[in-house]
Amino acid sequence: MHDVTAIDLTQETATISEREDELGLDWVESGSAQAVAPPQQTPADPAIAPRLLDVRCCLKYEAREEATFLLNIMPARRYGQRIEREALSIDPDLIATRWAQRRSGNRFLRLIVPPGSLAVTYEARVERIESARPARCDGTDALIRLPTSAYPYLNPSRYCQSDLLARFAQMTFDVGPVGIALVHSVCDWLTANIEYQFDTSDAQTTAIDTFHRGAGVCRDFAHLAIAFCRALSIPARYVTGYAWRLDPQDFHALVEVYCGGQWRLFDPTGRTDPRGLVRIGTGLDAAETPFSAFFGDCELTGIDVSCEGQLPSPAPDLA
Repeated sequence: MHDVTAIDLTQETATISEREDELGLDWVESGSAQAVAPPQQTPADPAIAPRLLDVRCCLKYEAREEATFLLNIMPARRYGQRIEREALSIDPDLIATRWAQRRSGNRFLRLIVPPGSLAVTYEARVERIESARPARCDGTDALIRLPTSAYPYLNPSRYCQSDLLARFAQMTFDVGPVGIALVHSVCDWLTANIEYQFDTSDAQTTAIDTFHRGAGVCRDFAHLAIAFCRALSIPARYVTGYAWRLDPQDFHALVEVYCGGQWRLFDPTGRTDPRGLVRIGTGLDAAETPFSAFFGDCELTGIDVSCEGQLPSPAPDLA
């Protein structure tokens, strides 16, 4: 019988605010980020998605030699969500090194794993929180008005070759004002032209591959949508998380674009409501946000993911 490490994570308190995300914590423009009060936040509307979401994942591996694991399975501590409680268990008993990326709020675990079986179970209750900061209804942004922290998300990246898709994007989509309508056009094109199909891609599949194959899963939809948005001068980044009402349940990938003075989430697969997402990771593409990366001769042998919550019962009709 293996000993199991149980770790209480509730003492971590640092949270990335919306204003800090816009300014970027690695650099600051026009003064200090600390001098700017973050926007007020209010509990999310429970009629849209549950205010409280219970998330859980269990990952099982077989290591044939000593290996190093990096896991990105814990919800980020940042605006838009608050972790009420969380717990982590590791079988066998191992020391877990924890750290968070300063700019993104992504949280990681490092494990040094001996040969044999490994099981990692994580669970948390997360409260959804909405920003009270108003968004411009037209959702347009000129490049000169972008915060400097958004500019890296205009460039090609490992899986999102926006430079190779620029000509097609500019010929296919209405390149008028850069805004929400243009992002919706990109998502509509993906729905009409890319089939959601399992076992059509792998960890090496890029946006160009998905474009030519015409099929993929959430990761591939997100990469292609990001590539198109960047080609159209819309900052776009890759977001992973636990998704409410996703069927079948798994880790999910979405797109976040900077429009109307703030970052906004879109699901180009159309399979979830982004307002029901518990965010795990944010990055240029999947290279920065894998839920699991290991170095050594190992195999993932099992994965179980869930995201559950209950909508409030409708008020009785007293008429």
